[in-house]
Amino acid sequence: MGYKTKQCKLCEKDFAPYVHNQLTCDDCLGVTRSKDCSWCEENFKPSTIREDYCSQKCREFGNRAGRSERFNYFTKEVWNKFKEVNECQICGSEGFSMNGKPESEKLCLDHKHGTDFVRGKLCHNCNRALGLFQDNPELLRKAANYLEGAETILNGVGPSGSEAHD
Repeated sequence: MGYKTKQCKLCEKDFAPYVHNQLTCDDCLGVTRSKDCSWCEENFKPSTIREDYCSQKCREFGNRAGRSERFNYFTKEVWNKFKEVNECQICGSEGFSMNGKPESEKLCLDHKHGTDFVRGKLCHNCNRALGLFQDNPELLRKAANYLEGAETILNGVGPSGSEAHD
């Protein structure tokens, strides 16, 4: 079964319409029309009628948000609030790409587990550290106190500074 073709109203070439009321071919559509990105909602000129995202980054985020319930905290409102944050909100690094993930995922959205509440953007190391401390501020304070007050001992030397004996 073949597709019914139409003649483009602008360039007069025959084309197979994507929707029944499409009047221009995909090539002319990109030149003549603009639409809002399905993710960031900024206006852009698509190169085809099927193009819904203004950039690869928006496509990745849009696909990620719709992929599963695991990302139900990843909404457009959250994206808009944190889209200008380009460094880890704990260590200040720009983050890093991990496991072949795209550059747009150098930082991750830190959220309170068991809820849909997003706290900020963190690098993978800081995000993992919070998780290892079970998101418990008291444990983190104890760790900081330990680091600040722990007596360091040179390997092979006893606590009083004398040589350690076996």
